[in-house]
Amino acid sequence: DTYKLEIENFCLHTLSDIKKIEENKNKELVFGGIITNVHNGITKTGNPWGKITIEDYNESTDLAFFGEDYVKFKQYMVDGLFLFVRGKISERFRNSGNFEFKVSSIQLLSELRDKLARSITVHVSIKELTEDFITKVNEIINQNAEVQPRNCALQFKVYDAEENIAVLLPAKKIRVNPNNELLKLLETYKLDFKLN
Repeated sequence: DTYKLEIENFCLHTLSDIKKIEENKNKELVFGGIITNVHNGITKTGNPWGKITIEDYNESTDLAFFGEDYVKFKQYMVDGLFLFVRGKISERFRNSGNFEFKVSSIQLLSELRDKLARSITVHVSIKELTEDFITKVNEIINQNAEVQPRNCALQFKVYDAEENIAVLLPAKKIRVNPNNELLKLLETYKLDFKLN
């Protein structure tokens, strides 16, 4: 799954949350999905409008855009695009008591990691903190050293499960690029990590 990491780390909601109006009204919702259908049209008054069907792992829903919203978001109305959508369930304009999901911003999921990833936190048990672990981390850092931009901080969360304590250790002078190669290396070495 191409954007599984972005969805797991940055998409706080799913499309099913849009349908939970009472539970989520006036809350900002953030989700990801793929466009599976696009429709463009003209209203009776001659204004353009559009509708997309967006799908995540479990649900699909239609999002309609009129007026300025159509102009603002029409560039994203392309079949097969993976989108990161931010919006809010709020009362419809001039329709008190009737709620709808209103999109406030759309980004491409493919650009999300570069824009939103501020740090990578590698979780490591104190028992696994060995010479071998340090060698693996150095290999990962060295392989990523030539990749630009390196705007993501690297930090380690060292925990002791028996004592139920953890400490966050930032690698202050090291920046990394959270590209697929880096993440595959982390997975190859079976290092548990989270994008923040």
